[in-house]
Amino acid sequence: MSGYQKIKRKLRIESLIQSQAGDIGNYFTPSIAESKNVAENLMNEEECIELNDEEEVLESVNMDEMGNNEGVLENSNIEESNFSEKNDEKVQHEILSQLTFFDDPGKWDSIDQKMIDFLVERGPKRDARTLFPKDSTNRHFNVLHYKRILPNGEENDRRCLQKNQTIDAKAQVHLNKEKEHWKLVLHRIISIVQTLAKNNLAFRGSCEKLYVENNGLFLLMVEMIAEFDPIMKEHLRRIKDHETYTTYLGKKIQNELIQMLADEVRKKLLEKVKKAKYFSIILDCTPYISHKEQMSLAIRCLDESGNSTKVKEYWIEFIEVDDTTGLGLFMHLKDSLINLGLDIDDIRVQGYDN
Repeated sequence: MSGYQKIKRKLRIESLIQSQAGDIGNYFTPSIAESKNVAENLMNEEECIELNDEEEVLESVNMDEMGNNEGVLENSNIEESNFSEKNDEKVQHEILSQLTFFDDPGKWDSIDQKMIDFLVERGPKRDARTLFPKDSTNRHFNVLHYKRILPNGEENDRRCLQKNQTIDAKAQVHLNKEKEHWKLVLHRIISIVQTLAKNNLAFRGSCEKLYVENNGLFLLMVEMIAEFDPIMKEHLRRIKDHETYTTYLGKKIQNELIQMLADEVRKKLLEKVKKAKYFSIILDCTPYISHKEQMSLAIRCLDESGNSTKVKEYWIEFIEVDDTTGLGLFMHLKDSLINLGLDIDDIRVQGYDN
């Protein structure tokens, strides 16, 4: 056999081995030692074949008659086909012998981490003919959940996992996108609440539905932002298509955000009062629409936050009172100052209008 024919034959054997590389590893034989022995035997056989090929090449080079090359090539093709058939039968035998091992958890006593990773990636055995039993709530698993229909009509296998990917990797990516979406939506809603509250504007109208007349400034600003902002546009689309019932556009979330902003503003004002230490109070009682008496608490102190010191007056809160006598107002004032963290001994001036 000539050198070219020998190289050509060797390339065929190498391509055959490469095409079958990793097939047995996909099914992880129970014994690691056996796998190593099989791999060593294959390597030894390959070395023997190469040594025999080199001897045949040397003999063929020394021969004067080159007519025998065709017969040698034919024999090599027969040997190659026999090797391929034997190798295929061996792989098929090992695959069939491992199927029952993978599908029987009772045989998973001694498995390594590679086997665990493979079983997780492979998933449980599927049988579309299985009718799963119902539980106490009359519910059961349906085999239709093995696949899902994509918007373009294609079927997607839910078990499909890519290499180096965990079971919940796709779900985690989707969860992170949803978290970021809701974060951006809330950021825009808070900005709207802050703008309306800062300008002392009414939030709600006679109706609390989107894209209707007299639905209030809050929803009106949401509709306006959705015309230019893709985040808010997607949010309103989900609401319109009933994909979500969590809108964050109702009166409860508005009141909660207003209260949170008010608490933060009050916190900053109290820091200024405590920094000035001494302050004066102004109390004014007025009945409101429910015919209950409410007392407004305002504090006057020195503001040193700017370049120059100025006297500033801050409204702090409304206090509902049920006793408008001097003692009753004092007790309400005392309780309020304790809740605000202010010392009643630091009061220098008191003003009342009852």
